[in-house]
Amino acid sequence: MDGVHDLGGMEGFGAVEQERDEPVFHHDWERRVFGLNFSGAAGNVDRFRHAIERMGAVEYLNTSYYEHWLAAIERGAIENGFASVVDLEAARAHVAAGGAVARRDDPELARQLVSAVRTPAAPPAAGGPAHRWDTGDTVRVRRTSPSGHTRCPRYVRGAVGTVEATHPPARLPDASADGVDRVEPLYGVSFAASELWGRGDHRVALDLWESYLEEPDG
Repeated sequence: MDGVHDLGGMEGFGAVEQERDEPVFHHDWERRVFGLNFSGAAGNVDRFRHAIERMGAVEYLNTSYYEHWLAAIERGAIENGFASVVDLEAARAHVAAGGAVARRDDPELARQLVSAVRTPAAPPAAGGPAHRWDTGDTVRVRRTSPSGHTRCPRYVRGAVGTVEATHPPARLPDASADGVDRVEPLYGVSFAASELWGRGDHRVALDLWESYLEEPDG
């Protein structure tokens, strides 16, 4: 979907600040949010990303990286039936009033969560549909405005690029966010900066799924 999260190619937000010797977590609650994400409350990674995309623009721009994660986990917990809005509001009120946070010591659950963090996600099964285009072919990114999740950023839509690589078919995030396991050919596509923004002499490379692309004269 087109939202404030899709900042690629936009100007006026200032320089990207880099923190020297940045710690993994700045606050202990960020560590807890990181662990909560492996509870499965938010669903798969694409559903999780789409939950962040649905944050309001003001809230998104005024909250931190792990606050985005927490918002996605809370939304996922509600949408997946693990908790209700009433449950979450009651928990916030309890803590705001000085109430203790419930603690659960479960070594086996802790072991499973550590294993989940250290285990890479399973790749799609080998095979899948054949690639329509090959290295060196010219393609155009479809002009679309999807209402759901997509990994096709706005700034390349309508632009013409060159296929630089053909990757093995991979799960389409747009479908995965809706719980549909659909595999498509994946391409490495590069674009001249002048094609994207009318200036610049460098190239920009992205990985794009086949349904994002069409023939240049299509």
